[in-house]
Amino acid sequence: MSRLDVAYVGAERHRPPRAELRLDVTLRNEAEQARWAILPATLGSAPSHRVWSLDAFRLGELRRVFVVQATADAGWYAVLLPGAARITLAGMPFAWWGEVPDDVTLTAETVTGISVDGAPLADRLGVEAYSEPGAEIDASPLADRSALVASVTGSPVEPLGVEWAVAETLEAHAARHPGA
Repeated sequence: MSRLDVAYVGAERHRPPRAELRLDVTLRNEAEQARWAILPATLGSAPSHRVWSLDAFRLGELRRVFVVQATADAGWYAVLLPGAARITLAGMPFAWWGEVPDDVTLTAETVTGISVDGAPLADRLGVEAYSEPGAEIDASPLADRSALVASVTGSPVEPLGVEWAVAETLEAHAARHPGA
């Protein structure tokens, strides 16, 4: 069984009622084959299968992690997890609507594959998707787009259709520490 662990790092208030929460996210894939972990970009929402765009990021320096960010009403992140491995994304940004909470719950789905309009995700993006076992990286470039390597766009009128097969659903809780 795979595992998800989170730690509440901090929160930044944006135009009310939106806030950005930062979480340290550790994902463990116990399966021998690589899987994707899908996490909601907005905490408390279920990931949408109809998205406006997909942006691919390579994060890290010595060890890298491949992450895709989907933009939609209920956007999400897809993190490529190597088989039988653990990766950590420090300071990963998540949107929150409402007062900044004292604790949060993050739900992730591990999936065996992702297709976009019938084509494998990496093929549609035109990139090689690869994450290294044991990688511990800074996820803050997801917020400023500095590690962007590829994009595929649709629109709210003509969204991209994204499908996946859920292998496991994971859940973890994190409490905000005073001053966070």
